[in-house]
Amino acid sequence: MPNPCGGCGGGAWAATGGLRCWWGTASILPLHMPTWFTALRAHALFPVLLYLPLSQALRDNHYPVSHFPMYSNPTDKPLNIHSLTDATGKLLPIMNTSGVTPSHMSKMYGGYLKKMLADEPKLAGKLKQVPRTEEELSPLAAREVLLVLRQSSLKRSQKWQLRQSIQLRESRVGFGQSGFTETQQVLATLPAMEGGQP
Repeated sequence: MPNPCGGCGGGAWAATGGLRCWWGTASILPLHMPTWFTALRAHALFPVLLYLPLSQALRDNHYPVSHFPMYSNPTDKPLNIHSLTDATGKLLPIMNTSGVTPSHMSKMYGGYLKKMLADEPKLAGKLKQVPRTEEELSPLAAREVLLVLRQSSLKRSQKWQLRQSIQLRESRVGFGQSGFTETQQVLATLPAMEGGQP
């Protein structure tokens, strides 16, 4: 029987005893296939059609075809979310008032706190006192963030200036034996400026 596949040199044809050579390798498909299937197999999207049913069958439990692969291995470490509020706890629009994004505000707080913790042993040694803990330094780092946000807001129109009392709040979301838990605390408060709210 003649070799219908010139691409593989006939090796796959001979080895399979008359099966069609597909993409340079032997295929388990019979030689005589419906015309529509032959056209479909030659289409560039054919591999996608094979992948979709498989991904839909495995998506809920198997990485990397799950809906949320980044959550496929959850941790019990709490997630800290920071927000800017007024003295009553009302959320303030960070981007409008200071041009700082919420994620950058959290990074600023973490950066200040990390630097203070690194510098604390040396500072405590000079003052001959016990180094302050993270809980003691946290309000100081949060206050630095509030000062940066207020100074940035004063460069904007009066409508967005943070002259009122402002707070940096932390929401800690975790997962325990009883399910999801959320705790909130005020990290620092910056008093209102003279003249109060614009």
